[in-house]
Amino acid sequence: MMSSYAFIFLPKFSAPEAAVISFAVIFVAFATSHIEAMWSYTVGIRGLRLFLILLIVPTTLAWMISPLTGHFLFSLVTLFVLWVCELLGRANIEKAEYRERVEHQLAGAAAQLEIANTAKTRLLVEASHDLRQPVHALEMLVSLLRTETQKTPFAQRVSNIQSSVNTLSDMLTDLLDMSRLDDGKYSPKLEPTQLFPLMLDIESSYVGLAQRKGLALVVKPSNVWIQTDPVMLQRVLNNILVNAIKYTQKGRITVSCSAHEKMLWIHVRDTGIGMEKEKIDQIFSDYTRLDEARSEHGYGIGLAVVKRMIDVLGCTIRVVSDHGKGSVFSLGCPYAAQTFEETKPNSTQLNTDVSLAGTAICLIENDPLIRLTTEEMLITMGIAVVSGASAQEVLSSALKREISPDLVLADMHLDEGVNGLQAIEQLRDSFGLSELPAILITGDLDRGLQALAAQMRVDVVYKPVRSVTLRDMITHHVR
Repeated sequence: MMSSYAFIFLPKFSAPEAAVISFAVIFVAFATSHIEAMWSYTVGIRGLRLFLILLIVPTTLAWMISPLTGHFLFSLVTLFVLWVCELLGRANIEKAEYRERVEHQLAGAAAQLEIANTAKTRLLVEASHDLRQPVHALEMLVSLLRTETQKTPFAQRVSNIQSSVNTLSDMLTDLLDMSRLDDGKYSPKLEPTQLFPLMLDIESSYVGLAQRKGLALVVKPSNVWIQTDPVMLQRVLNNILVNAIKYTQKGRITVSCSAHEKMLWIHVRDTGIGMEKEKIDQIFSDYTRLDEARSEHGYGIGLAVVKRMIDVLGCTIRVVSDHGKGSVFSLGCPYAAQTFEETKPNSTQLNTDVSLAGTAICLIENDPLIRLTTEEMLITMGIAVVSGASAQEVLSSALKREISPDLVLADMHLDEGVNGLQAIEQLRDSFGLSELPAILITGDLDRGLQALAAQMRVDVVYKPVRSVTLRDMITHHVR
């Protein structure tokens, strides 16, 4: 703008000097238009007009006062350039304001979606126990109904109902696990963990399920110590093993270990349907099911949960599969820096045909429907059951019937603020059996509960529980 004022004194300059100055002014005008086009993103229309007026007025006056030939034409060119500059600036401002409005609307919509998703996740997490309870009751009722209708025309229908309930149970468990992981409330507790007892538990839980499908489950345990969260690792292996059994029609499932790349690898090998190599990465996506798996119930949640847990544990998973011949899922875990006294290996083979006749069980359950259904189901196994809503009620009934229990089966949440672990301890003290086996049934996934139960030598099983799983656990304790 200072250059524009200088044009008032142009008569003092020669023609060549004035031409040079004229060229400089035209160049400055074009440069100004470019700068204004960019600057208009950050200023309003009023600010843009004020700036242009302060530039246009002195420039125009300087050109019009100047007596040099052609300067008036240059003045018009300058005015035109500045007018174009204003148009471009106005367009840029309107575009920037529109983009800002759209970004604000998108940010608001994204925030609302995040709030809704968080609310959904927290609802599932907080309602975990309440959601598991009715499904657990349904599991017990259908198992009892199936036993009573085995030799009737309704057997197949009940079997179909059982299959649907099992699918519902698996889906609920996976969905709740996924919600806890997404909500950040399923954090791992890494500690030195010996594989042998963990693999023993896995075999005792699933050998019966495999045998009932005509499959052989072979577990080759290892005494190696790894650094992991034992509860979360067992959930991962359980999920992989359930899938292996589900998608294998004949042959065997083998669980073994090997050392490679400074890690301990746990392999789950099956002779099932397998999958094409290019589809392997898809199986860990949410709600993804391959064409090969369409014949089985499920909604593609289980392996998505496995992937989340593996990432949280800091482990590695590899999958090798041959379509039509089977798959191998390999889980790599870091070795523990510290090890402890090893468990002596022994035979882990579980005979699921062992009769439970003559076995006595104390059942503590405050829900009348679940207590009645579970008691009836245990009776069909030949078990003598003493049931009640509290430890005192069960103890009184057992003493009247002169029954000494072989095992205690207790729900976690009882009446009057008492929990299942306290009830188990009370029965152990009352019967003078400090080593009395016990199983705690709960829908509470609190990690502290698992640790406390382990200290008390109590097995924990999470609702919903299948009757076959419960039978296998009971057999494991009383065989």
